[in-house]
Amino acid sequence: MPKYADDYYGTPDAEERRPDPDEFEEEFHEPELLEEDWLELARQLPDCPPSQEVIKSTINNITTFWSTLGYTHPIVFTPHVGRYADPGIVQGDYWRHFIEQHRLYMDVEDLPLDVRDTLNPEQRVVYDSFIGHFQSGSEEQILLHVDGGGGTGKSYMIKVLSSHLQRLAGNRPSPVWRVAPTGVASNQIMGTTLHSLLRLPVDRAFTELSPADANAVQNKLRDVRYLVIDEKSMLGLRQLSWIDKRLRQVFPGRATEFFGGMSIILVGDFFQLPPVANKPLYFDGPLKDLHEVSGQTAYRAFNHTVFLKKVQRQQGDDQAGFRLALSELRGLKLSIAALSTRQA
Repeated sequence: MPKYADDYYGTPDAEERRPDPDEFEEEFHEPELLEEDWLELARQLPDCPPSQEVIKSTINNITTFWSTLGYTHPIVFTPHVGRYADPGIVQGDYWRHFIEQHRLYMDVEDLPLDVRDTLNPEQRVVYDSFIGHFQSGSEEQILLHVDGGGGTGKSYMIKVLSSHLQRLAGNRPSPVWRVAPTGVASNQIMGTTLHSLLRLPVDRAFTELSPADANAVQNKLRDVRYLVIDEKSMLGLRQLSWIDKRLRQVFPGRATEFFGGMSIILVGDFFQLPPVANKPLYFDGPLKDLHEVSGQTAYRAFNHTVFLKKVQRQQGDDQAGFRLALSELRGLKLSIAALSTRQA
């Protein structure tokens, strides 16, 4: 039977099986540039700087926007509008300097001084201790525990204290920095995480900072005298050791003191979440890790404690049973009276 190249039942020759090199080559087409309508219209307008009326309208709109966010302080944008850009904008560090100079606008609310009268006696002890310490200009270090269950006003106390310390600092940067072990916890106090502030390791061994990194942390903490660490139950001995070592490196002039001489408030409730893969601060068993031993030594340097006992969140006689139930559940016990409240 004769073979034909197009015979369905035939077998093509080798030359016939070889594909044409140009057979699968795709044709190249120049992509069509679709211009936005507003760009085409804009090119038809004269190229000139904005009028003063447009500038004023824009500034008013921006100022109104900031006021809706609660920033009542006047913000002057005029020096940064026009042909000549601010040197900070050109160098790329304008907002960094702005935040450093107006740190309060970006974090805690500016509270009037009479708000301190809303603090209960235990909260007021903490408040008066640090306000008095700052006003006296004392260099003595304060290492303080603040313990309290849920709803006892720990976050509120931190907010009032931070706001009034900033107010006393005037035009200087805030003397207090708020941190927590996690991002969610730090957001509750308008702070940052411990790891981001002090550049602590997450899944690797602790190492000293390079001179450049150490200088960056020093610049952050140059005017800071008080470090508030919230949610201390999630802080482990190893992490506390790293905080101690890092602050000693950042403040070499006081490297012989715990935490480089920085005054610290440890705030939280040990009945809440424990640290992950780390021994808690109150651990009293045998330790083999040198970082844990160092952390325990630093922890024992906290020689003052204030207990917040009054529950601020559930108040009134009608909430007495609920307060009792929460208090007993916190201690892993539940009485008949508390159980009856829950069933009701």
